[in-house]
Amino acid sequence: MRMMSNDNRGFPFAFFGKLRFMHRLLSLVFVVLLSCPVYAGYKATIVRDTFGVPHIFGKTEADVAFGFGYAQAEDQLDTILRNYVKASGREAAAFGAGYIESDTQTHLLRIPETVAEKYDALPQEVKDYLAGFAAGVARYMKTHADNVPAWASPPTPQDVLAHPYYLFTMESFRAALSEGHRLMPPIKKEEKEKEGNRGAKGCNLWAVMKEKTKSGHAMLQMDRHMPYLGSAQWYEAHLCGGSLNVVGATTFGHPFIQIGHNENIAWGVTGNSPDLADVYFEKMNPEDRGRYEYDNDWLDVKVRKVKLGVLQSDGKVAEKEVGLEYTHHGPVFLHTHEKLYSAKWTLMDSIDFATQFYKMSTAGGVDEFKKAMSILGIPSGNYLCADTAGNIYYLYNARVQSKSEDFNWYCPVPGWTSETDWGERIPFGELPQTMNPDGGFLQNCNDPPGAVSPDCDIDVDDAPSYLVRSHRNSPGVRGERATELLEKTEKLDLEAFKKLSFDNRSIYIARAKNRLLDAYALRGMKGGPKVEQALKLLKRWDSYVTADNVAWMFYKMWQLELRQGGSAPKGTKSRLLAMQRAVDRLEKLYGKIDVKWGPHHVIERGGKSFPVATGGSDAQTLFMATGSFRDGKWVCSSGSSYMMAVELSKPPKSFSLFPMGMSNDPASPHHTDQTALYSRGKYKPIWFTQDDIAANKEKEYTVESK
Repeated sequence: MRMMSNDNRGFPFAFFGKLRFMHRLLSLVFVVLLSCPVYAGYKATIVRDTFGVPHIFGKTEADVAFGFGYAQAEDQLDTILRNYVKASGREAAAFGAGYIESDTQTHLLRIPETVAEKYDALPQEVKDYLAGFAAGVARYMKTHADNVPAWASPPTPQDVLAHPYYLFTMESFRAALSEGHRLMPPIKKEEKEKEGNRGAKGCNLWAVMKEKTKSGHAMLQMDRHMPYLGSAQWYEAHLCGGSLNVVGATTFGHPFIQIGHNENIAWGVTGNSPDLADVYFEKMNPEDRGRYEYDNDWLDVKVRKVKLGVLQSDGKVAEKEVGLEYTHHGPVFLHTHEKLYSAKWTLMDSIDFATQFYKMSTAGGVDEFKKAMSILGIPSGNYLCADTAGNIYYLYNARVQSKSEDFNWYCPVPGWTSETDWGERIPFGELPQTMNPDGGFLQNCNDPPGAVSPDCDIDVDDAPSYLVRSHRNSPGVRGERATELLEKTEKLDLEAFKKLSFDNRSIYIARAKNRLLDAYALRGMKGGPKVEQALKLLKRWDSYVTADNVAWMFYKMWQLELRQGGSAPKGTKSRLLAMQRAVDRLEKLYGKIDVKWGPHHVIERGGKSFPVATGGSDAQTLFMATGSFRDGKWVCSSGSSYMMAVELSKPPKSFSLFPMGMSNDPASPHHTDQTALYSRGKYKPIWFTQDDIAANKEKEYTVESK
C-alpha cells in the first residue's frame, strides 16, 4: 500500500521497475491465496432425523456453518432476522418509531460498532465459519422469497456475530441497571448488604468419573431451567465437517453450539454471579454540565452522534440523529440534577467469545477444553466438562477485573476517584476450578464453587466478593438433592443416570410443610374438618411431586390464596384463613379436596394438554416446570427447557429433550413429539454416528450457494 501511495504522489517508477513491482504484487497475492481458504461456493448435506433434528455435513467447517444457517432459517427465519436487526440497531428502520429507544440503547452500548471494529482481528477460520452461516441464511432467503419479511435483508457475518454479542452485553448491562437502582453513596466493605444471587439462572449440571460408572465411562447431565419459547428457545443440531463433529443446543440466530458434546468431550453450564458490570456516579461541573470530575480534574463528556433509520407511515425510511454520551468509564445511561451515571462491563470492546465457542466445539479432551475456556471471552457461568478419558472438570468461569475491596461493587461507586478504577483481569489460573474429585462426581445447580462435591478442594474464603458472591460450602436444595442421589449410588449405569434428570422430590417443600405442620400442632389450631383432612394429606405426603399426588395440590392452592393481593402474610390467623379458602376453592373448582396434581399441571401445545409430573420454581425440584394459574390449571411455560445426558464412550451415547419439539408449526409432526416424551419423563435418543443417523433418517437434501 505504501508503494502504491508513493506512485500516486508521482514517485518516478521506471518501466522495468513497474514490471518488478507487478511481479512482486502477483507473487504476494499467490501466497495469500495459498495460505487462506477460498470458497467458490458452499455446499452442505442436511439429514433430518425422525425428531426433525438437522444433522449437517460438509467438507469444511464453513460448509457446515452454511448448512447450519440454512437449517435454522428453515425452522425460524423470522425470529433469526428479528434478532439480527435488534442486535444491529436497525429495528426502527424495519418496524417504526416505536423502536427508536431500543436502537438508541443498542448503539449507546456500541454493539454493532464493536463488532465492526473487532471483526477483522478474529482468526480466519472463525471468520470463514461466520461467513458460511450468514451465507446459509441468505441462501434460504433467496430460494424462499415468499417466506422473507418485507423489512428483511440478507445478514452479513457481522450481523450474525452481533446477535450473541448483544445477548452477552445486555445481560451485563441489565446487571448494571439493577445497581443503578440503588442510587446511594458509596458503601464501604464493612457496610455491605446481604443479597441473594443476582442474575443466576436456575439450571442443573452434574458429571461422574469413569470410576463411578458401570460402563467405565464418564457421564455428564445438563438441564437448563429457562423459558420454553421466545428469544431463549433452544435449537438442537449436529454439525459434522472439517474439525467439527459436535451436537447440542443453541438459540435461533446464534451460530455456535453453546452446550453439548463432540466425539471427545461433553460440557454444560449453569448460572453464576460474578460482578460483570459496575455503575459509576460522576460529579458534574456546576458551571459546565458537559464536564465531570476525575482525580481533581475536569474531563469532557464525550458525545457521539448516530443516525438511526426510522420507518415512516408512507413506507419510506427517514434519518433521525441521536447524541450518545460517554465518560471514560463507559456510556452515560442516566442524568440527575448533579450527577451522571455511567456503566462499565467486562465484555466491552471484546468479541473473543466467538473464538472460544469455536474452540470449545472442537476440543479433544478436558485439557483442550481448559485452553478454550482460558480465552475468557464468555463472561460468566459454572462450567462442567467430561471427556472420553474418564475425566471430569469444573470451572467457575468469570471475566472479571481486580478492584478495590473498600467499595461495595454491587451498588454505584464514585467515578471521581481513581480508587474505583479497575485493575488487571483476574487470570484464568486463579479462578475457582477442580478436576477428578475423590468422591467421583461434581455437581452444580447454581451453587457456590465450594459446594460442587462433598470433598471439594476449592477454597474461596479469600476470594473477593465481586468474584464470588457466596463463600458458603453447602449447596442449595437442588444441589443438595443432586449430591444425595449421586452419593448414594456406588456405580451408576446410563439408564439410572438418565432417571436422575427427572427426579421430582422437593427438599424445600418437605422442610416447609413440616414447619407448617409443627407450628399448626404447637398452637393447637383448629381449622374445621376440611382443613384437618387437607392437613392429613400433607402430613402423609412423601414430598415427591408426582402426577397422582393430592397433598401438593392443596399446598399449591394454599400458597395461591396466601399470595392473593400481594406478598404472603405472616400471621397465624391469616395462614389459617388461607387454608380454609384453599379447601373451599378446591371444592369449588374440582368438587373435592383430594385432587390429583398431574391433570392440572400441564403444557398446552398444538391444541393438546400434556400433564407434567413435577414442581415449579417454588418447589425447587431437579426436574422443573413452572406455570401460571388459569382456568383451574397451572400452564407451564418455563423450567427444564433443554436436557441432555451423555455417556463419554467411543463414540458417545447421548440423549436429549426439548419440551416444545423442533418445530413451532402446529402442522408439523415435530411440534409435540418431544412434549409427549417430556410429559412421561423420557429422553429421546441423539443419533451421533453415520449408521445411526442413516437408520433414523426422515429426509435428506443438499443445499449449496450459487
